[in-house]
Amino acid sequence: MRCTICDEGITNPICIECLGKEIEQWLVETKPVLINDLKEIMAFYNSMGPISNCIICKRDMGVCRHCFTKEVFNLIQENNPKLEEDFLRQFNYELIGY
Repeated sequence: MRCTICDEGITNPICIECLGKEIEQWLVETKPVLINDLKEIMAFYNSMGPISNCIICKRDMGVCRHCFTKEVFNLIQENNPKLEEDFLRQFNYELIGY
């Protein structure tokens, strides 16, 4: 099981939908205006071919949580750098250094 983006092994298969729900809740509390952008990112990454199944909801998935959260982190950096530290505290899947 390798991520379709980074080609690394998916060691903790949690799908975009499950991660997205957590990030969306965080955005509701911090920057709701970015929720539509998050949903666009989710739709794009959900279109990546199924490789594995989510350990939470059993949905098909093809992208690792690192690649997805890295893209959302880029969104945060571009739109509200003040939230970077809080995002990393909540959702840091080894994003530092990438």
